[in-house]
Order: sequence, then C-alpha cells, then structure tokens
Amino acid sequence: MSEAKVPKCSLPSGYSFVPKGNVFITRNCRRLTQACGCSVYVVIDAKNEPIGIGVPTEIHVGVQSKETDTRAERAANVLKRDGGIAKGFQKEIMKIFPKIPPDALRNVSRIALQKGKGKVGRVGKLNVQRRARLAVWAHVRHCETDYDVLLRNGVPREDARHRVEAKIKEVCKVWGSGSQTTRGKPGKTSTSTSSPGTAASQAIKKTAKPVAQITNERKVAVRNSKRAHRQKQSLIKLGKKDKKLTKQQKGAPKASSSPARVVATAASFREKRTPKPRVIPPIEPSSPTPPTLKARWTNPSMPNLGLRE
Repeated sequence: MSEAKVPKCSLPSGYSFVPKGNVFITRNCRRLTQACGCSVYVVIDAKNEPIGIGVPTEIHVGVQSKETDTRAERAANVLKRDGGIAKGFQKEIMKIFPKIPPDALRNVSRIALQKGKGKVGRVGKLNVQRRARLAVWAHVRHCETDYDVLLRNGVPREDARHRVEAKIKEVCKVWGSGSQTTRGKPGKTSTSTSSPGTAASQAIKKTAKPVAQITNERKVAVRNSKRAHRQKQSLIKLGKKDKKLTKQQKGAPKASSSPARVVATAASFREKRTPKPRVIPPIEPSSPTPPTLKARWTNPSMPNLGLRE
C-alpha cells in the first residue's frame, strides 16, 4: 500500500504525528493502521525529507501505552540476545586469534557490535569468521599502530594504511592468526598456523574435491556405456537387414536376359504428346455405276394388267 507524503501541518483530522526514533512505536503504529484499513501518511519537512508518520490518534495512544508497559521486558530480552551474540562473536575471535589479550577481546567485541553505526560486526552479508577477522584487523590498526596520528597529521587515508600494514600483520601473527593477506583485506590464513576450525574446513574441502571428481567420472562412464550400447544395437539392426536382403536375392528366380532398359527423356515425352502428320492419299474419280434394278415379285395366279416390269 502506497503512503502519501504530507507536511506535518497537513495531517487529516483525527491523526497524530509519530516521530522517527522508536522502532517499536513506529512499526506497531504502521502495522495496526494498515490492519484496520486506514491510510498511513509519511510526514516530511521543508526539504522533503521524512521525519515520521501520521496515524490515527487512538492507535498512537494505544501503542504508546503498550510500549511503556513492555519496556523493561523488551530491554531484558534485548540484553539477553545481545549477550548471546557477543559471546558467540568472542568465541569465534578466540578460534582465529587464541593469543589475543582479554582487554583487546572485549574492546573488539564492544566496538564491532555497536548498533546503528554500520560496524562490521552487524553486517549480515558477511559470515561470522570474516566479520571477526575484520574487527580484529580494525582494532589493531587503531589501537596498536600510529594510524590515527597519521590521519590527524594530514596523511592520506590509503597512504596511512599502507604505512601501518606491516605492523598490523606482525601483531595479528603474534595473536595467532598468521595472516598474510593484502592491505586492508584480512581473511585468508596460512595452512601452517591456521586454527582448528579452519583446518577442519580445509580438510573437508580437500575430501570434497575427490568425491566430486569421482561423481563426474561416474557420470561420464555411464554416458559412454549408453553410447556404446546404442551403437551396438544399430550395428545389430544393420546386420539383420543385410541378411534379409541376401536371402531375398538368393530366393528370387534368375531374370532372363532382357534388352537394355529405355530411359524416358523429355524428348520422348514430347514425341508422345505431339501427333505425327499423316499423309492422306488423293481420291481418284471413279466411273459412274449403272443403277441397280430392283426385282419385283409377281404372283403367277394374278393376271398381268399391263404393268411394266
């Protein structure tokens, strides 16, 4: 559902302004307003920047009351959850850097897990191992080298990072990482000084490669066997056809010698379609033939009345 943008003074009657800052109040006010079919307004300032939302007044009052009642319980839950996250993060750091000092470990965990500041410990796109390495690398850069002093003296950022890179690698190696990565990109450790977890993952990768190769070889072998079977079947069919033709030729009577076969051509078809001219002999005049006299039948018993025959 789209939310209209309005200034704070243009909110409809019966609506209240909910400022940004309290995630619990903002989220629940928006959810309850949309659930009851009412419109949610995005309140903007003179620079067209959002500064809060507008929701019905009764919903805002109810959410504020609920926020007050559950504040202590929610704070305890947040502390418990954050404590579990911090313990897991410190445990991962200890796996990679087993010789890190306790004070440095607590400092790394506290700074890296700060909320709302874009710290590396809160980046969800990176796995926990990568976040732990980057957090320790940043701590060593700021607390164990002259990096901040160089920045205050006007040294460019990249130049300052390049100057303290050797010191960072040295400290990380002492703490147990043995990192030999490029500038500003810690993460890949050497095989000789890797932690048990890293060694186990590398062993799994090494064993996974032969398994994948065996699977591919098996697939290729199956495809080759199927291809050979198809070729064999086609050869068998061809052999059967040849045997059948040979039997038919042996059983057929020998044909007598016949004249050569005449192949029809276009000229022969043209001769068949075009009639040949016929020579009509001249008609010779014949002598007139005398008329034939018809005989009459006479009855001998009848007298002749003088009729001519």
